Amino acid sequence: MKTTKKNKKKALKQNPKKRKKERVAYKKITFPIIDMDCLTCAFAIEKDLLSAYGIKSAGINFGLGKATVEYEKKKISLKEIEEIIKNSGYTAILPI
Repeated sequence: MKTTKKNKKKALKQNPKKRKKERVAYKKITFPIIDMDCLTCAFAIEKDLLSAYGIKSAGINFGLGKATVEYEKKKISLKEIEEIIKNSGYTAILPI
């Protein structure tokens, strides 16, 4: 039997385990953080961000005073990210 698009669709309907996993849409944002005095501050913010549900990656550049966060919009909002940083003792300037 020749493999065609129609045959593949039919096979997926019959066996849903063969379906590919749903792709997750991540958004990446870079924003300034105020009040960082040392590298330890940057590590603390990064640790707190990475422990949050919905954040895939976080990187803090102490020299530039900026954070880059990759997150899933369905699971965490910018307001929640800002709150995490605020609870760490720092101020984030996020876009509206």
